[in-house]
Amino acid sequence: MTGSVVDRVHAEVGVDPYAAPIPVLARALQSIRAATGDELMRTAVREVSGPSAAQSEKQRVSLVKILVALLPGSLSALNDLLIRRSGPDSYEVQFSIFCFLNEHPLVESDSRLRSQLLRSIDVYLRSVRSRSAQAAWMAGDLLGEHWRPEEAVPVLRSVAQEATYVAGREGALHGLAHALERVPKREQWDIIGLLRQVAGRDRSAEVRSYASHILDGLRGL
Repeated sequence: MTGSVVDRVHAEVGVDPYAAPIPVLARALQSIRAATGDELMRTAVREVSGPSAAQSEKQRVSLVKILVALLPGSLSALNDLLIRRSGPDSYEVQFSIFCFLNEHPLVESDSRLRSQLLRSIDVYLRSVRSRSAQAAWMAGDLLGEHWRPEEAVPVLRSVAQEATYVAGREGALHGLAHALERVPKREQWDIIGLLRQVAGRDRSAEVRSYASHILDGLRGL
């Protein structure tokens, strides 16, 4: 069958990748043969890096959702997409990955896969140079608001202090702001202490200002 991967998936399993929730799409894709799934994955990676995905938000999101739904087999492919720094389009793809990554049922039930993905996000935040497409912000949002706090908060705390570039440190701070609402009171105060430290000592005026902005919103905590 010819056509884009999105059209092929829709035709072969009867599910629209753009509209379907990740769990529904993942279940539908389980019905295809392993060889077909591998071929779809390779083609999806190629298409999500091409002009059609760059020009169409719907196409980009559909392709990313297919790749996420193919976890754990697509883990390597997703990691390859997360290390690309080929321009604004690559960051748009990364933003989309972080939007959907936690929605696969295996991310909750498979501790090994969850650990591998957490490591990938950690590496991403420590190395990302650009705020383009708010991808680093969304990575922090994913960990702070949607990940298990006991796993995510140590990563976010470390990244907020150690990431090489402003984008990663700001992304981690954004995640910590969300995590504050999900952790016990004692840990809230630990996070606030870190925010105060960053607000006073970070080498970037932008990061210091962002940490101060978060603190300003916590007056009633």
